[in-house]
Amino acid sequence: MISSFRVTESGGKYSRYLTLGQYEEAYWAGRAARELGLEGRAVTVADFTALGMRRHPDTREQIKPKHKQKITLFDVTVGAPKSVSLVALYDDRVRLEHQKAARVIGEQIEAQVPFGNTIYSQVHHYTSRAGDPHLHTHVPILNLSFNSERGAWECLRQNFMHYNASRELTYEYRERYSQGLVDLGYKLEDREKYGFEIDGVSGVLMEKFSQRAQQIDRIMEDDSKRYGYRKLALIDRPSKGVEFPISYGDYLESQKEKLTPDERVSLRETVERAEELRVSHRLKIRLDVGEGADSGPQQRVWTYGRSLGL
Repeated sequence: MISSFRVTESGGKYSRYLTLGQYEEAYWAGRAARELGLEGRAVTVADFTALGMRRHPDTREQIKPKHKQKITLFDVTVGAPKSVSLVALYDDRVRLEHQKAARVIGEQIEAQVPFGNTIYSQVHHYTSRAGDPHLHTHVPILNLSFNSERGAWECLRQNFMHYNASRELTYEYRERYSQGLVDLGYKLEDREKYGFEIDGVSGVLMEKFSQRAQQIDRIMEDDSKRYGYRKLALIDRPSKGVEFPISYGDYLESQKEKLTPDERVSLRETVERAEELRVSHRLKIRLDVGEGADSGPQQRVWTYGRSLGL
């Protein structure tokens, strides 16, 4: 699922939030980042602070005059289904497939911006704000775009990430990610709200590790018209009692410790079944490829087999 929010606080404050639960470096991307010499550079609090003030990170030159628009950036978040986050504890390829599927989101968002350029990054997180496993990627898009016709920097439209755009990006992410998981051998179940879940992960287990969703549901049921949204804002940040491990390995161990022995066995079996199906599928393709085919029904199978190195 993909959601987007307008951020009005300082870039530095927001970048410090992004470091919570972050176990790998993030890098600047986008055509406007290339214009400033930032493309491929590691994201830092100092750079975020300067860009949030619309200044050049190196020279501190004001690249965009002060503007009445107070939006610092747009945070587009790409979230994986709960079952996927749980299986990823025992199959790292599932995590990498999520990152691969999310990678194209920034490029597609940039294509929607006037003059097709902006500054963005991708920050991978692995836990919900309640500390449960939750694969998701933040794509912070700075409120800056270079107008090549005027030769000047401009702010983005406040509604450039409108509802239809979010929905289309959600479909694109789900399609890419689901195909990647199927290629790994996983069977998927269609789910109305989240698109799909991995077959074999119990609903009870997913419910157990969905504390934040349950917290939000309880608040919104409690007189939402008068107080719900105000209360929701209070939990729209990491819980004070949640401590984030210092490394990805520590994160995996800390989450696995929360599982019962039966739950661990169940997740391992889901991974093993996927691997067995993937191997048998590759073997069938190998047999179907045979000597190859230049045309006809076998051509598609042969081409796919060649792409797998068979």
